[in-house]
Amino acid sequence: MPGRKIRDEDDARACLSAVESSTLARAAWARSHGIDARSLNAWRLALERRARRDKSSGLFDLVPLGGERTRPAVPVMVVRRGDFAVDISRDVDVVHLGRVLQALAAC
Repeated sequence: MPGRKIRDEDDARACLSAVESSTLARAAWARSHGIDARSLNAWRLALERRARRDKSSGLFDLVPLGGERTRPAVPVMVVRRGDFAVDISRDVDVVHLGRVLQALAAC
């Protein structure tokens, strides 16, 4: 008899985390906890696909710094869009700069 379906992403992540800390195989863990193993596996695959997609698309979080705004010692240029400004120094990582500019363009 199949168990209950996974309700949502939080439920899936909690179950998958419990499976990882268990000595049981995923299907055996699901059976012993009354979870539908197919539902759990479908969520596992979906979350793995999302993680790969997010990683390959270069998604990242922009997090404001606490306290005073830090600036490079001598910016070579400043890129502005609305209320945002990015000071760019000579030693900028161009890959990260590209991601920041893509994020700003999406705002």
